[in-house]
Amino acid sequence: MKEEIIQSFTIPYNYFLTWPLWVKILFFIGTIIFAIWFYLNARVDVR
Repeated sequence: MKEEIIQSFTIPYNYFLTWPLWVKILFFIGTIIFAIWFYLNARVDVR
């Protein structure tokens, strides 16, 4: 069971490593922008 869980994480991770560097950078920047946007929206909703 434990090996199956590890495998299910390892396969996408190995696939991610095959991506070109610029794709990883874009993905990273996109994630940061989404996190900031989500954070700002959450703050506005509280008021």
